[in-house]
Amino acid sequence: MSLVLHGPSRERSQLVYRRFSPYKLGEYGNEERPDEWIYYASGIRPYYDGLNGLIGQIAGLLILGQAKGCFEYYISLAQEPLERVKEYQDGLYSIHVPVRSREHYLHVILAAELLFSCCKTIKENMNSAASLNYFLTEMVSDLKQASTLLRCASDQALKMQTINTSLSCACCQDAALDTQP
Repeated sequence: MSLVLHGPSRERSQLVYRRFSPYKLGEYGNEERPDEWIYYASGIRPYYDGLNGLIGQIAGLLILGQAKGCFEYYISLAQEPLERVKEYQDGLYSIHVPVRSREHYLHVILAAELLFSCCKTIKENMNSAASLNYFLTEMVSDLKQASTLLRCASDQALKMQTINTSLSCACCQDAALDTQP
């Protein structure tokens, strides 16, 4: 059985964007950013990149969990995904957020909370294939929504962007094409 992460459905995507309007960077021009935004972005970027990487790692764990029926690879990880998400959340909560960046910050925080929920579910159910299958659609939905929020919070001028899968294997490229807005 394979697990393919496609982009969120149209109505779910509309719901996400309706609830959390994106940070409008276009008002600054193509390459122009205020100093407060650059300072904020430099503080949040490591966590943003880490959350993006964690989405890929969790998706891989879900694929392995479906193939093997349990998470042997989870135990061999140097650091559990749940610990990483907690570190990212602690770091995010310590960042000073300018007033104009609050919506952007909200996107990243909500993505971290969705990943925390997903990692917690994996940790609680890693030894039971039946439990994993029961929660699989919910976890995939959380991953999709977190990916959508991070994509919405991207800023290419400051190198805050979602993972580029153009040099990946064919199945990863197909999944990336399906998630484009």
